[in-house]
Amino acid sequence: QDKYTYSVNVKTIKNLIKELETNTWLNNDTEHVFKLDRQHMKDVLDVNPKEFQEPVYDQYEYKKNVLKNKGLLLDMGTGTGKTYTSISTMIGAKVDIQIYIVMNKNLDTVWFNTLGNNSDGFFKEKIDRKNILTSYDYDNSKVYKDENIILFHYEALDKLLDLVKYFKGKKVGIVVDEVHNFTSQNNRYENLLELCLETESEDIILMS
Repeated sequence: QDKYTYSVNVKTIKNLIKELETNTWLNNDTEHVFKLDRQHMKDVLDVNPKEFQEPVYDQYEYKKNVLKNKGLLLDMGTGTGKTYTSISTMIGAKVDIQIYIVMNKNLDTVWFNTLGNNSDGFFKEKIDRKNILTSYDYDNSKVYKDENIILFHYEALDKLLDLVKYFKGKKVGIVVDEVHNFTSQNNRYENLLELCLETESEDIILMS
């Protein structure tokens, strides 16, 4: 009886694998399969992902293609490279606008240093400052001039919503750092939800 049960299970599994390979994104002929552009990531970035970061890219593709999610929740410990992983994923997704929503205290010391100053040596070529708009810029009356990297802190989300009209028709990616700071009891949550809806973003990374 055990041998019979085993043979039935193997046949079932083989049929299931065949169906998956024929009728899902595993079929190379399936149209509209999302894939991160790994070559583009190598062209732009001067740092290779660590072995434990590589599976995140696979999970990102899986969640978008199979589960039809608009990104993923990235739960990684402190010092494990969340910043690099999120930035590299946005680059691989080839979005037109990269939006980073971060804590005020980390905006300069972590995120602008990484994106604007290339302090960690992530990029082969330093990003031009004129391509970055921060919430501090906006507070100082700087107007939006087609910058493709938007770096705002939590409490400036309402101001960021004013810029959404400029993103129409563009592919927008959104990264939220320390998303556990957002709850349904505060305005941050409502503003973030509105931002995701208004930009119609299909590439969202919530980091915790």
